[in-house]
Amino acid sequence: MASQIKERCLALCPELLAPDKRGSGTIDDLDVVEDAVGLRPTREGGIRLELGALEGEARRVPVVHNYGHGGYGFQSSWGSAEAAVELVEEALSRRAAKL
Repeated sequence: MASQIKERCLALCPELLAPDKRGSGTIDDLDVVEDAVGLRPTREGGIRLELGALEGEARRVPVVHNYGHGGYGFQSSWGSAEAAVELVEEALSRRAAKL
């Protein structure tokens, strides 16, 4: 399964490979530090559900963080997803206000 995920990732984003391997590289050319499949990561202090941003040279891109649910991720997914949608709407309204 991990190899299928890597293949799909390469199909979507060939930049994951070193420049000299792009176009002809395979998943064997990926520099994978560790495969961690099936984990349910938690965060000390609880989930992270907030609006943030990635700052680039040319622009600022809003990002909604929604992770760290651990073993209760399925149970909390509906509420977390609803709150995440509200944050996306907030980011879009801020962006529209600047136009």
